[in-house]
Amino acid sequence: MKVFLFALSFFAFLLFACSRNKESGVITLQLSKSDYIENITVPGTIQAVVNFPVNPPQSMFGQMTVLHLAEDGAFVKKGDTICVLTVRELESLYNEMKTTTETLEAEL
Repeated sequence: MKVFLFALSFFAFLLFACSRNKESGVITLQLSKSDYIENITVPGTIQAVVNFPVNPPQSMFGQMTVLHLAEDGAFVKKGDTICVLTVRELESLYNEMKTTTETLEAEL
């Protein structure tokens, strides 16, 4: 009889031990595939890898003056205006030719 009670209590213990939902303290999460992104902020300086020297055209009219110049370190693409130059002698020659043209048109 002792063996029967022992076996019955053992099977009851196994039955209740396996059917119980116990929390084990382990955290589980559902995983999904995604890109890993991490932003890092570091002080420093950036230098260009490819540098192209920019030279003004040869002028036979005198000294050139810079009207507009792109900011230092600005990102530029092919075709962007980097610098606008002017020559006073060329401007005065243009204005003189314009006046001459207007005078000739008036005489016609």
